Amino acid sequence: MAIDKDAKEEQYSELNPGFCNACGGKLFFDKVSLDHYEDEKLYVIEDVPAFICEDCGEIWIPKPVIEELEKMIAVYIEKEMSGKPPKEQLNG
Repeated sequence: MAIDKDAKEEQYSELNPGFCNACGGKLFFDKVSLDHYEDEKLYVIEDVPAFICEDCGEIWIPKPVIEELEKMIAVYIEKEMSGKPPKEQLNG
């Protein structure tokens, strides 16, 4: 499993700003869970690639990752509003 984490870290390494904007600490790669509220609904997104400050814990998410998450949320909401069940409910 360490190989998978190393591969992901290498994939995003060029997006690492290096140092925390909040405190100047060094950033390391990891995956985090995010909460997103939209129209009084909570969406939890797990295993999001991010950089975390080793000093203060500030989380920085690369712009391409944020853009992809925004697309995923928009597709989910569109399906939900159309009355079609989301993909994960279709397979269950």
